[in-house]
Amino acid sequence: MYPMNEDAASADDELDADELRAMGISHELIPDGDELVEMVQLLRDLGVQLEDMIDEDLTFLGAPRMIRPDAKIEPRLIFQQEGSDADFRAKTALALGFNVSEDTRLLTPGEVDTIEFFHEMRLLVGDDDVLSLMRVMGSSMGRLARSVVSSLRVHSESPILEETGSLIEVFTAYRSIVEEMLPQFLDSTAVVLRRHLAVAASSPNIWNVDGSRAATMEQTSVGFVDLVGFTSFTERANLEQFVGALQAFESQAQDVIVSNGGTLVKLIGDEVMFVAPTPASAVEIARRLANLPLGDSGPGSVRIGLASGEVVAVGGDFYGTVVNIAARAVQEAEPDTIVVTAQVANGAHASSQFEPLGPRNLRGISEPIELFRLL
Repeated sequence: MYPMNEDAASADDELDADELRAMGISHELIPDGDELVEMVQLLRDLGVQLEDMIDEDLTFLGAPRMIRPDAKIEPRLIFQQEGSDADFRAKTALALGFNVSEDTRLLTPGEVDTIEFFHEMRLLVGDDDVLSLMRVMGSSMGRLARSVVSSLRVHSESPILEETGSLIEVFTAYRSIVEEMLPQFLDSTAVVLRRHLAVAASSPNIWNVDGSRAATMEQTSVGFVDLVGFTSFTERANLEQFVGALQAFESQAQDVIVSNGGTLVKLIGDEVMFVAPTPASAVEIARRLANLPLGDSGPGSVRIGLASGEVVAVGGDFYGTVVNIAARAVQEAEPDTIVVTAQVANGAHASSQFEPLGPRNLRGISEPIELFRLL
């Protein structure tokens, strides 16, 4: 058992709206006194103390209690111990995205168990690698969480406020979502991760561990896809057009890359990075991406650079000269064209034809690189 914070819900007699407002508990969207009293009672039922509501936005107090009702462990009991183990636990928490130095939220038993699990996992893979793994997890989960919250605000909270203006209805809707959908969503997340683990473990890429045992080296093909004119498009487009174009491109790119055996590594604004197991599969992915129906409302074309060879695989990302060459080759491509290195051209299907572009000096690359344009 973990030591718990015993600060239970206040047992004070129910206060009326005037008393609450006199204490500094109010909200601009709750002018009605009865609704204010009801909102305060809903928050108190979740364990939020009256003193925690003073001069605070009431809309931000309910969700944490709904989502993490068992958060009762004082962080100092875990992170303020003396010794290297406590220091590593603090590093673990930061890697996972838990701000233990300024974040006063209590911890759940599950969060403490997670920190302890990774604390033990370092005996298997070492301190640096386990922290790198957790940073990937923390940043990925943070992005996923922001995506979920943004979607709920657009499609659930805003319509309710526009129709009724009632924060009580918003509160009730979120409580239903948390109770009915959150457990299944978390289970589904684990299922998706398990599948990706199986796919990554069975990757056909040739790999080895470098001499320093710092990372794995993989033979793979790397592609960068750049949306032509995206910056100027964002200046003239309204928000709906911008979001629509960006989401359409991301969705289509993901579909093309995955369905042709590749992996979407990351989205960097108006650019996509992907890897494919062979030059032939990389060329096929690039060919399909170059023919995406981007439409007239957004950027109308893409340009693509491909390179193939040994890359450094670390933290779920890829680095090295081959990656840099692929990124720089994009700058040598005209709109609606695909530029590749000699390794990619030599490994492509016989049906693929290329036009030599000659040696090019690429920024940051010491030697000129022979490039080819896919016809």
